[in-house]
Amino acid sequence: MTMPWGDKQAMLIMPTDDDPPTAVVRDWIGGALVAVPELVRMKAAFVTAELVAHARRHGRPPYVLHLSVSTGSMIAPRADSTLVLAVDDSAPELGASWTFRSGLVLIGALSRRWGVDQRPQGKTVWAELAFDTSEVETPDPLA
Repeated sequence: MTMPWGDKQAMLIMPTDDDPPTAVVRDWIGGALVAVPELVRMKAAFVTAELVAHARRHGRPPYVLHLSVSTGSMIAPRADSTLVLAVDDSAPELGASWTFRSGLVLIGALSRRWGVDQRPQGKTVWAELAFDTSEVETPDPLA
């Protein structure tokens, strides 16, 4: 997948398996996506947490987390935007331990599409989320 990098991106470098801690990564995501619609931001938080956990379990540091929008910008995304979440790691091959588990099922369920791009020096696991939330029903629990 060709990632839409540029001025529409936020990036966080994670130099080790536990630096920065998961709570800091979660707070960074919330800050980076403050202008994103709430439902998309919640989905992005779950998907990003799984992408980072997956990289830390099956990859090697350093890790680079990318958040990018297809149109508009991180500060002013458009309604037709797509949010791309990606984590690079430094393990070039998928390896025997790389299997389709619950985290990847969650990523698949919350994403428009997702995948893995391999490079000689590592790999990128990415997911794409739609900003259009018109088809998502949010029932009123008090009704």
